[in-house]
Amino acid sequence: MKKSKKSPREYDTHHRRPRSLGGGNDSANLSDVPKVLHQAWHTLFSNKNPFQIARIINRYWLDPKYKMLVVETRPIYAAYTKDDMLKAQRIFTDAYAAEYARGISGQQLIEDTNAFVRSGTVPNYAKKYFNL
Repeated sequence: MKKSKKSPREYDTHHRRPRSLGGGNDSANLSDVPKVLHQAWHTLFSNKNPFQIARIINRYWLDPKYKMLVVETRPIYAAYTKDDMLKAQRIFTDAYAAEYARGISGQQLIEDTNAFVRSGTVPNYAKKYFNL
């Protein structure tokens, strides 16, 4: 049996960052996805942000020995090299794993990581991971 090509009507255009959360119609924000997957996505996640989606996935779908993390990507400032930033992300990921178990919220660690990216500030609890 010969397979037919999928018609364009079987695909939807998905906004990676929802328009309701400030996403635009530029090509980097758009993906063509099969309609059934697009409908499933919006049934599960509506227009939630990545942090809310990760919370849902962690709570209901992942094996409890794993955690999905969301790290916001931003342009790297000239004061830091890309290698510095990648090293910092790895260190914060290690700090997250250790400190999450001690009660520091995932949201706080993400905010601290983003503060480091913007200003180089390292919170006290993370200084031991940076050997400071």
